[in-house]
Amino acid sequence: MIGASLLYALHLIINQRVLYEVPAPTVTLYTLISMAITVTVAFLIFSPQLPAAGTPWWPLLALAVITFLARLTLFLGVKNIGGLRTSILGLGELIVTIIIAQLWLGERLSVNQWIGTFLICLNLFLATFDKPSPQKRQAHGFLRWLDPPSVHPTDFPFQDQ
Repeated sequence: MIGASLLYALHLIINQRVLYEVPAPTVTLYTLISMAITVTVAFLIFSPQLPAAGTPWWPLLALAVITFLARLTLFLGVKNIGGLRTSILGLGELIVTIIIAQLWLGERLSVNQWIGTFLICLNLFLATFDKPSPQKRQAHGFLRWLDPPSVHPTDFPFQDQ
């Protein structure tokens, strides 16, 4: 779990750097193509059999649409409000999951789980008060390449004309 968290954080930082110059829909397209290639290779290596005849395909199509919308909204969020606020607002997925589990599956939460749900909601509420700082920090060291490029205001081509 710690490794997954670190990779997710690095994923957001890299995407924030990429989205500085590239539109979110373009990054979504490239990401989904890469995901499709990865899944196809895994399918061919581990289980190259199609499902039995008569198996419905609508769950797969629904998952594809949800994945597309999730990636697009993630990249739009990173581009417009930054990686940190996007990751905090991403906790809202847990609330949606809890509500669906309550209503559709009839799940019941323990007291500790309700406390965790309350803390997630409080976190989401407090994130609405966060104001982005006007000044960008400049990193030093290993992750410096992830900072957006710095261009001096007078460093544009054809300015002498």
